[in-house]
Amino acid sequence: MQRATIHPGIKSIGPSARRGDRKEVLIVGQDNLFVDLPDCCVDHVCTGRSITPGMTPPAVSAGLANVGGKILRGRYDLIVLPAVDFRWSHDASCRKRWLRSVMSALARLAPVSAIFNRTLARRSTQIIVLDRYDSHEVLLDYLQCVKSARYCFKTNLLAEDSGRTVRFGKFPGCRLRFLPYWLATEKYSLPVAQHKDIDVFFAGDVNSPERQFSLAALRQLENEGFTIHFAPQRLAFTEYLAVMSRSWLTLSPQGLGYNGFRHYESMLVGSIPLINRPTPAIVHDFAHGRNSFLYSIESRDIQQVARAALRDKPQLSRIVAGLRQFVIENHSIEAVGRYVLDHCLFSASP
Repeated sequence: MQRATIHPGIKSIGPSARRGDRKEVLIVGQDNLFVDLPDCCVDHVCTGRSITPGMTPPAVSAGLANVGGKILRGRYDLIVLPAVDFRWSHDASCRKRWLRSVMSALARLAPVSAIFNRTLARRSTQIIVLDRYDSHEVLLDYLQCVKSARYCFKTNLLAEDSGRTVRFGKFPGCRLRFLPYWLATEKYSLPVAQHKDIDVFFAGDVNSPERQFSLAALRQLENEGFTIHFAPQRLAFTEYLAVMSRSWLTLSPQGLGYNGFRHYESMLVGSIPLINRPTPAIVHDFAHGRNSFLYSIESRDIQQVARAALRDKPQLSRIVAGLRQFVIENHSIEAVGRYVLDHCLFSASP
């Protein structure tokens, strides 16, 4: 059985007191990860509605003329670009699909690619890419167009790809790193339920074999007296959080990708996620018996894992006590922004 690489945690990065002057940052994408960081001066070009629960669009997106001028003058220390899957065909918008095909065709032209990369990477400007796609496949065709990118931070990153450098021609290469999920943690202010009357809870789409197997296996625990609550349809967000908070465990098997918001939403409201071990091995920061319980689809041990966990309520109470702080320190917007910034601009290691 393959085991995933465990990410050591974001808070291990050095304190900001060691940092020097404020950095000029341009982030292009749905969310501004650096908005609350005191050592950043940030321009955010918003590309669309956020997929992060609780996020609201910026009141003002940075002016393109101003941003373009600063790029040409080499004013930015860091430029953050979103990953684009040129082959992604699931968008309902014909315009967006057409735009991707045009971008792909143009970016592959050597003169266009050269001008694009030289324009971005002026002076000491560092270019990075954030990839939030569910797939664990590295978008090599996109990175080959953004040859000036030094890092690609990716969710659902294969353990074998972690730290790997992708090189194209004479360029120094792009290092692959783990990208944690981020949440607007302040939106999850629901008090943790003091009394828990549900043993295992699940609500959501059953859109993967892992979810189908896990749901079927856990239903059998009802015959042993455990309280299993599976919602047959999507719940309103506040109801979803309230029921989750009353649950000792929240079943959170992988769906379209291994990492997902449910893992961390459950932690924020005091319910321990019950997650399948990833196959193939994916980089993550879940620790069995510390911030989650992990089971194996291949070994079919979900019943044993859940049963053993639920029979030790004092242990569950100790785990619940530290869950919210874990998410705030490792998966809040500020924490992930600090993690990315430290690796790019303040890290001593390449």
